[in-house]
Amino acid sequence: MARRSHLYCGSVGPVRAWAASLVSSGLALQPVEPLAGFPISCTDVREKCAACHKRGGRALVALGPCVGSCPAIRLGADLAWGQLTNDRAIAWLADDAAGSVPIPDGLLAPASSGELELLDCLAKEWASRSDSAQVVASYLACHPRVSEVRYPGLRQDLSFSIAARTLERGFGPIVDYRTRGKGEGGWRRYVATADDPFAQVMELERLLA
Repeated sequence: MARRSHLYCGSVGPVRAWAASLVSSGLALQPVEPLAGFPISCTDVREKCAACHKRGGRALVALGPCVGSCPAIRLGADLAWGQLTNDRAIAWLADDAAGSVPIPDGLLAPASSGELELLDCLAKEWASRSDSAQVVASYLACHPRVSEVRYPGLRQDLSFSIAARTLERGFGPIVDYRTRGKGEGGWRRYVATADDPFAQVMELERLLA
């Protein structure tokens, strides 16, 4: 049976501080981030959450850019949170963890219909930007001046199989790559937008020329 959770919203600063206090108090272990690192890779959220529980802690997931696109509670998190807007945070709390995760009075309130609409918009934007990033990553993977590409949506990527079972609606907007020849060695990052992906490819073509 799927785990049930409740969805809440609150101000970003206090929610971030609350999440940090859960870690500093030892109630939760170090937050799990679904997409992290440079070069980018996808974390096995299910495995990390299981490891937290084995060590006796609550599993906290800091969603970062994956808000609305990583089913953290289903993957084993007790609490997952991220930014809905610059000043509003959204948080999922598993029903079976609610009694053991203290929530300060006034910190969170049930998500409103407007906030749920914003969450849906974020999920749709993630999907559009993921589609663009998939095109960009595929282009870079075939470019003669590019020596290596990291994008969880590429089948040859080290974290593809993990990302396929961790993320929904695509693999995110972040593509990291390295070039051959002069200046080779340093990773570069491209963050795709929801705009025409082929226009973004042409922009990269100019940069790589």
